[in-house]
Amino acid sequence: MSSWQYDRNEEILTDLCRDLLRSLVTFGLKSSVPPKRPSNPPILSARGTVNASRRPIEMSTATTGSVHYSKLVGNEKDSINLSSSRVPQINEHKRSASDSSGKKQFPDVPSPTMSADSTSSIEEAMRNDSKQTMTETARLVAENKSLERKLVNLKKSRWSPLSIADLVSRIITGENFSLEPYKSLKDKLALLDAVVGYHDGNAILAVVMFLKRTLSKSLFHEELHKRPDAANQYIAFLKVRQDDDVAKEMGKLARTDDAAMWRFKIASEEHNPEARCRAVSNCYSVSFRGIESREFEAEVVQQYDALLSKQVVIEPEDARLQHEEKSPFKENPRKASLYFQPLITTLFYCCLYHYFDPETSYSSPQVFKRDFKLTDKQYLYTALRARSTIKDWDSIETLFTAKNWRGKAKFKAPMKFEKVVEILAGMNAPIDIVDKYLRLVEDVEIRLVLANRYQCHMVILDALCDLKDRQRLVQYQDRTKDQLTQTRLEAILRNSDN
Repeated sequence: MSSWQYDRNEEILTDLCRDLLRSLVTFGLKSSVPPKRPSNPPILSARGTVNASRRPIEMSTATTGSVHYSKLVGNEKDSINLSSSRVPQINEHKRSASDSSGKKQFPDVPSPTMSADSTSSIEEAMRNDSKQTMTETARLVAENKSLERKLVNLKKSRWSPLSIADLVSRIITGENFSLEPYKSLKDKLALLDAVVGYHDGNAILAVVMFLKRTLSKSLFHEELHKRPDAANQYIAFLKVRQDDDVAKEMGKLARTDDAAMWRFKIASEEHNPEARCRAVSNCYSVSFRGIESREFEAEVVQQYDALLSKQVVIEPEDARLQHEEKSPFKENPRKASLYFQPLITTLFYCCLYHYFDPETSYSSPQVFKRDFKLTDKQYLYTALRARSTIKDWDSIETLFTAKNWRGKAKFKAPMKFEKVVEILAGMNAPIDIVDKYLRLVEDVEIRLVLANRYQCHMVILDALCDLKDRQRLVQYQDRTKDQLTQTRLEAILRNSDN
């Protein structure tokens, strides 16, 4: 036998064994019922199992029952004679060079028999593979049974209550839990006390909402009132949700003051000016007026209601005047609406545009001072800044002019004049205006410091004269370049020599 023919036979045997092993593993080990042999068995070739219709089969006329498996290689046909038994045997007869059909054939090459070692190795591999598959199957079956037991236990645990400690631990750690098994009032309250002791907001809220759903309203509010921490968490939850029943729930929990302030908060968040004014007025009437414990809060709410009422009257009229470009809005156009502005801002606005309105008018600054009980200092500071904004220095003078019992006018202010000077200088007032109010500063040293800061030379000279400080006058003579100041300084020095 040539080496080429031997290699070909060995290749065929190897492929055949591999196909048999694959078929056994695929069909024999994964099914308890052995597969039926097909009526038309597939053709085994050197390349494995193929369909009979795709490969030509040449049947020999010999009586040995052998089958020729042919494959076209190049321009020649090689045919290999295999026995009809499962394991090919060595053929004892030689084939002629040509068969009865006249086709040229190679002599039959006897196939090498499979040794006992090869057969045992295949069987051993099949047994090992079968053992591994059975082990894996057993493991999967055991795991499946374990999961089924866990599922059954989980379903049972839904209706069998856990210990309170275990349940609270599940709630806090975010595990699955059920509160339904807790039926008695004693268990529910014990559970509520337990979660309150842990100070966990989410756990407290979960139990509180469970109690709200399963207890009567009166009993729920009674028990929650006894536990302030739980009540705080419940109220905070309602506030976040912007629930309409927040004030009502606060009242049922005996938190009437909190309920009143919540109603005021909701009323003051209305976006429409008229609607906010009505809501605040109604809130004052229902929750604050006539209640001694809220006397201070009632005064604040009442003032806010009055402020909104004035703004609702002033704003539409001023908007119309500005639209028509009438005074004073033509010279100083408004930059913002008056709606929802605080009290001092509203007073500043009225000092800016309604300073000379009569006291019978809603917009008069004096009416604001009276109705809202503003101090003289609050009013003066606001009016001074407002009138300085539009450079109305004459009206500023009237703020500090007062008459004594003899009818003589004099300058008087509820604040120190050094503060007035700082405000005027900050508003870029002319130097003569600053000089005028700087002379009203009583303390000479402070007056001298401010005069040096704002370069008021005449005030500096007068202050040094009041101090009778000739040395500083001489030093100041070298610092100033102003001709008028030099002349005045020389006159002062001559008089001091005399």
